[in-house]
Amino acid sequence: MKRILLSLALLMTLAVLLQACKKDDIEEQTISATVKKNQVYQHNFGLMGIEDGFAVSRQPARYVTSALSMDDKGNVIYTYQPAEDYVGRDQVEFTLSMSTGASIYGTRKTTLKLMVTD
Repeated sequence: MKRILLSLALLMTLAVLLQACKKDDIEEQTISATVKKNQVYQHNFGLMGIEDGFAVSRQPARYVTSALSMDDKGNVIYTYQPAEDYVGRDQVEFTLSMSTGASIYGTRKTTLKLMVTD
C-alpha cells in the first residue's frame, strides 16, 4: 500500500512538473512601415485589456525616440523617430502578454520593420 501511494505521489508530482514546463504558444506578427528621414512615425496597436502587459522587448538600433504610450481612449501608441539623417532599415520588437491578472494565457510577439527613406 505504501508503494502504491508513493508511486501515485511521484506520478502526480511528475505531471505537475511537466505541465509547469510546458512552453507557451507564442503568436508572432510582423508589421512593415515606411518612415521619412527625421520624421516622427506612430503606430496604433489598438485597445488593450486592463490586465494585459505590453512592452518593447528589443529597441531599434538607430533612433532618437522609441516609446510606448496610451492615448486618452486607451489605445497603445508606439512612437519612433529615426536617428538624425539616418536612411535605411530598422526594427523594433514588442511583447504582449494577455492575462486575467492571476495568470498569463497568451503571448504575442510583434516585430515592426521600419524602412527609413529620404
